[in-house]
Amino acid sequence: GHIERLVIGQDDSHRTGLHHGEQQELLELRDELGLQKQVTLLSGADELSMDMLAGRLSELYNVHPEIALEYSESGSERRIPPLESHPLATMVEQHLRLVGARPGDPADPSLLRLFIQVPAPRPYQLPEPGEAPRSYALIERVRDWMQQGRAAALADLAYINRMDPHLARAVIERLELVDLEGFAAWNTPANALGTVVAQIVVREIARQHAEHWKPAEVRESARAHLAFLLARLIDDYGYQTMVRRQLLPEARGLPLQPDPLLSPYIRLGAEVRQRLLGWAEELYEQHFLGKWVRLPGGGKARLGPMKLEAILPWPRLFEVEVRLDLVLEDY
Repeated sequence: GHIERLVIGQDDSHRTGLHHGEQQELLELRDELGLQKQVTLLSGADELSMDMLAGRLSELYNVHPEIALEYSESGSERRIPPLESHPLATMVEQHLRLVGARPGDPADPSLLRLFIQVPAPRPYQLPEPGEAPRSYALIERVRDWMQQGRAAALADLAYINRMDPHLARAVIERLELVDLEGFAAWNTPANALGTVVAQIVVREIARQHAEHWKPAEVRESARAHLAFLLARLIDDYGYQTMVRRQLLPEARGLPLQPDPLLSPYIRLGAEVRQRLLGWAEELYEQHFLGKWVRLPGGGKARLGPMKLEAILPWPRLFEVEVRLDLVLEDY
């Protein structure tokens, strides 16, 4: 009676992992105590606080959106993704429940559609340059949907801890990026999927309640949404797929030295900034700067300059911290 909600995440698991027995014991204990509504066990970890926050906002604002799901390959939702314990469809439904959403009718054109690029056959190995891309057909479906004025979000689960480079190029070249309602491609399938559905729900709350907000709050909501969207693209594609891969050979054998003045990662951090910021600034100028964006509840504003910084928060290359700010100019 002291804990309103308990969420137990299981990250970096496997269909045959030793954790299955322990999970079953916990579920049986939960059911014996009649705590099915209070206690949840599901895949993922890093994204769960984001999902729980979105779910709490969903309750407070009484916004529980239906989301239509479209997988890149028919039948793939029945397979268990890498580093997960349950079929993809189960993982998706669990995360939707956690954020206060639910699957909707795929035939309903009024619903936001979440397009899911499913895990690749070799999820730890990026495709070769000449390998036939799996993702172009999916992006054309996303493009057709958005060109009809319908809402779309994208979760790229193809590769572990990076974005599919073929998908990334298609996204940048073929989609109007500022109109995406959510996007992520980082780390495990659950991490990326949970990030996208949290963003979708918070964005829908803003859309439905913006009429009660001050103009400054409406603009801040739109600015934060776009900054988060852009940060994911810079991190998941710019850093994880490209820059990190380029610098990994230089980091092999370096000691994990926490001293901020002596760490050999200081030089690598400077290299990360130079490579990542140059690419990100070019991306922003070509696909974001000067674009008209929709404000929650109606109205438009134009994207102005971007301020961007990137650092290595720890003495390793596994993650980068992207600090980003955007300016929205008057309509």
